[in-house]
Order: sequence, then C-alpha cells, then structure tokens
Amino acid sequence: MDQPEGKPVHPSRILIIDNDPHILSQVRRILEKNGYEAQTATSGRAGLNLFQQDPPDLILLNFELTDTSGLDLMAQMKGHRPYVPVMILAAASEVAAVASLRRGADDYVTKPISPEELLERVRHNLEKGRQARIQAELNEQLQRQLGALVSVREVAREASQAADLYYLLQRALRQTLRTMQLDAGILFVSENSDLIPLAHHGLPRTIASALTRRRLSWHDAALRAFQRVTQAARTHREMQQGGPLSLSTEYAFTAVVPLWTQGQCWGILEVAGRTERTTLAQDLETLTTIGQQFALTLANARLQEEAALHLRELALLNEACLSLTSDLSLEQVLTTVMLRTSDVIGVETGSLLMADEESGELLFRIALAGTANGILSRRVPPGKGISGWVYQHGHPLRIPDVRKDPRYYPEIDHYTGFQTRSVLCVPLQVRGQSFGVIELVNKIDGEFSEDDLHLLESVAALTATAIAQSRLHEWSTSFVLIDPLTQLPNHRFLAQALEREAARCRRYGRGCSLLLLGVDRRLHLPDARWRDLATLLKKALRQSDLLARNHDGSFAAVLPETGAEGMRTLANRLREELRRSALQGPAGEDLAEQIRFGVSSFPGDMEDPNTLLETAEAVLAQAWQEEPQQG
Repeated sequence: MDQPEGKPVHPSRILIIDNDPHILSQVRRILEKNGYEAQTATSGRAGLNLFQQDPPDLILLNFELTDTSGLDLMAQMKGHRPYVPVMILAAASEVAAVASLRRGADDYVTKPISPEELLERVRHNLEKGRQARIQAELNEQLQRQLGALVSVREVAREASQAADLYYLLQRALRQTLRTMQLDAGILFVSENSDLIPLAHHGLPRTIASALTRRRLSWHDAALRAFQRVTQAARTHREMQQGGPLSLSTEYAFTAVVPLWTQGQCWGILEVAGRTERTTLAQDLETLTTIGQQFALTLANARLQEEAALHLRELALLNEACLSLTSDLSLEQVLTTVMLRTSDVIGVETGSLLMADEESGELLFRIALAGTANGILSRRVPPGKGISGWVYQHGHPLRIPDVRKDPRYYPEIDHYTGFQTRSVLCVPLQVRGQSFGVIELVNKIDGEFSEDDLHLLESVAALTATAIAQSRLHEWSTSFVLIDPLTQLPNHRFLAQALEREAARCRRYGRGCSLLLLGVDRRLHLPDARWRDLATLLKKALRQSDLLARNHDGSFAAVLPETGAEGMRTLANRLREELRRSALQGPAGEDLAEQIRFGVSSFPGDMEDPNTLLETAEAVLAQAWQEEPQQG
C-alpha cells in the first residue's frame, strides 16, 4: 500500500456484502492485514442497514444475493451516496460483471480472489471515490454560497429597475437649487484622494472649462478641512476655502456641504447664489440634511455596484463548478472558464500554463485573444518570469507594474508584440502540489485588487480540480483497460472490442476470426519474456488486427475479414516466427514447442459472433490435452 507501515490513523472503511462466509472471511482478512477497516454482511438487507448507519469509503458487493438483486441494491446505495465506489465480486464468468459496469458499478474482481489484484483495485477505487467526494463537497459549498447571497441578488434586481444614478443626482441637484433659490451647484464624489465631478447645474463656462483641465483632491489646502467636518459650512473667497464656486467672484453666497452617511464621507456638494442669504443658519441646516440624502444615494449606488460584482463573481464560480460535471471536453471547460474570468475581472488577456513534468518548463495550454497568435507553441523556461516563480513557489503574485519587478520575463512580449503592464498570477494546485498557473494581464479599469486575487484563487481551485479529475480519468481508464505486464489491451478491452466486432459483422454481413495463443503455465516465464512475446506477436499481425491479453494469460488476436484458412496460416506463421526468434523458457525450453492455439471464426464455427471467445477458449483447452501439433 502507498502508506507507512502499521495501521493508519484513519483507515479506509470497506463494506463487504456476500452470501459466502468463506469469501467474506478471505476478503476481510486480506483487507485488514493491509490496514483497512472491514465490515461484512451476509445479506443485502444487512448490508443496506450498515450502509445507512455509517456510509463506508468503498463497497465490495456480490452480484447475486439470496434476499435481493445485487444490481438493485447497488442502485439504491448509489442513489444516496453516488461518490462511494462499488466493486462487484463476480464469478469466473464476466457476463455479470459487464452488466454491473453498464448499470453503474465502478469496477469488479473475479473469483477466486487474487490478493494482489484485489488490493490494487481497492487502492485505485478508493482514490477515485475520494476525488468524487471532494467534488461533491465543493458543489455543496457553492450551493451554500448561493443561499447566503440571495439577499444580494434581490438588491441587484431592485437596482436594475432603479433610475440611472447620474440622472437621479442631476434631477435632485436641480430640485435643490430651485427650492433653495440658488444659482449653481456641483456634486463631487470621493474616489480615494480625488474628488470627481458627477453632477452639476448652472456652472459658468469658465468654471466648467477649468474642471476639465484640473482634477480636485482632498489634498488641496482649500478643501482639506471639509473632509473632517459633517455640517454644511459657508465659504469666503478671501479665506481661500472651498471649491471652484467658492473661489468665483460672481457669487454673493457660497457653501460646501460634506456628504456623510454611515460614518463615511462620500464627497462634497458645493452650491452658490448671486444674492445674500437672510436665513443663513436655517439654510445651512437644510443643506446638511440634503447632503446626507445625497450621501445615502451614493452609498446605495455603491452597494448596488458591489452586489452586481458579487453576483458576477458568484455566477463565474457557479459556471466553473457546473463545467466540472458537464460532458464538455477539458479544453472546452478551461477555455470557457478563462473567458468568463477575464470578463468578470476585466483584463485585456490571460493564459493558463501547464508544467512539463520532465523539463520543468511551462507550456501555454489556453491563451486568450491578444496573446493567442502562435503563443501555444512557446515555452517558459523553469523558474523564469512571474508565472515560473508562482509555479515554483506555489504562492500568488499581484504586480501593478511589471517593469519594476525583477521577475518579469519580457521574451513572450517580444514574441507576441503585446505589452504587459500589470499581472495577476495564481498557482494551480491539488493537495499543495503545483502543476501550472493562471495568469491575467493588464487590468482594464484601475489596478488588480485583493478581491480580484481571491476570486482568481477560487477559480484556480476549481480549475485545478477539473484538470486533476481529467488526469485521474485518463489514468484510471488506462489502468482498467491495459495489462500492466505486457502493456497490451487487457481482457476488459478485449470484451469491448469483440462486442464492437460482433455488431459490425451482423450489420454488414461480414466475417472475422479469433486466435488465442497460450503458453504452458508450468514454465513460469519471467516478465521480460512475456514482453518479448508481445513484441513478436505485434510485429507478426496486420495493423487492422487487435492483439490483447485474455484473462487466462493467453494472447488474443482479433482478426477482421479473416476466415478459417487465413487464421490457420497465421497460426503456422506465428509458430515459425517463434522458432526463428529462438525464444526460450527459464530452463532453455523452445517456446515454439510450448504453445497451443485456440481458434474460432464467424461464420463457420458458429452462427453468432458473440460466442467467438468461448469457442476459442474451449479449443485452446482441448489443445492442451492433446499432443503438440507440429508446424
């Protein structure tokens, strides 16, 4: 097992359901000896009770139970815990096992039980189940986030039906000036240390022109004091306080109104009139209240903007999560997620890079518009650039100006003609192991924020899960369908190939043959000799033929468009090839004399091509009982 010796701290729990006490005892002994925790049940009802009380990490299930159908029981358990793998304990015939796989079983082992095969299958399916459980937990987490942000969605929905903010403020400003009999007004919104004019009315052309040339700031001596006060205040040109209206000579009355609400100053409102005020104190008190209403409007607008942003971020995460369970290819999933991420965060371009495990280089897997032209053929040397640093160290980077960062790698820009200014880069990691990065380039509006970083890290976590799942699927497919000794397709692949060939023969009225080549089991050939045999046989067959390894250890050659005569010719040629190769057994035996053939053809030996394998196996078994055939 891939774990330290001794009993693990949290051993995987495996539920075994079988009518045969001997099988239960044997399997339980094998599992517990190797550090697993095993539970047993001799009936489907007892097994279901144990499953419902405390779901295990894996289930070993007999296909045929006395009190219920194994397939029905499996469907019931999968309905409650779809991520718990189910392995079928099948008899020597694989018909039941294949039916179980079609109905949703994850794997199977045949009886009699081989401890090595059982442990290998258990390890593989436990890892597959663990990955599925992680994905299920991630889906649940996102659903909880959706529920928690229902109120935010409602706010955004209401905001989408409200009047445009600029129009609303402009209308309110005009109403204020008309009601208070004032001639001009301008509203500034605070953005960091700057004051941005958002709405105005009645401004002289000279003042409007000056505002387009110079941006006001809280750092201006004439305005600094108003950032700390909460009440409207009259200004005087002689005191050099206030904004452009206060410094104008054409107004008898000017005032600055700080916009305060929720303990925050959102900007200032400056108003002016050509006549003096007779009720100054009352006017200033009224302006203070009006300023609070303007501030509340700005605060609500900011809340709506943030709600809309959160919804876009949530939609992005939800789309990425849905992509993981879709039937799209990995390339489509990654491209969709990258496009939506760049749109939500607002960048000029972005890319996803994967590491070459042998060279340590980063390869461009996905490149968005702006850098995609020819970049997929480029590689980033190990440790080079911002992406190389993030991959090696496993930590994200947020860089507002790459020209000031010594890690900047300009070669890619030189190649593409693109100009990188700012970068946000996060690693793709699973269980702390990096295997790539996501990089976003050039924030369109402002600089990359901490919120952008957190969002990209969430996207990267989902993306890394998708890639890991794809890799696990590729590995498990190879593991299930490839014979580890000869690297040939195994008996499961052979069964699928024969099923396809049978369908082709029936559909087009054509024939095919199957040839089995068995080696005397008493020879105990070393692994290298089995691989030599596989190499020799592959060279002797046509490209259209399929060479596989059957469950009994024999080699199987599926021969499309080949009749009985052609099959016998091939068998003789294979024996001659073995003689010429001089391959020997461990005691110097001539392997050409230690082989037997099992053959079957359709049409000819049978009316149904589905029985090709059974017929050939029977012929091979008979051949071992007879004298060796001379070539």
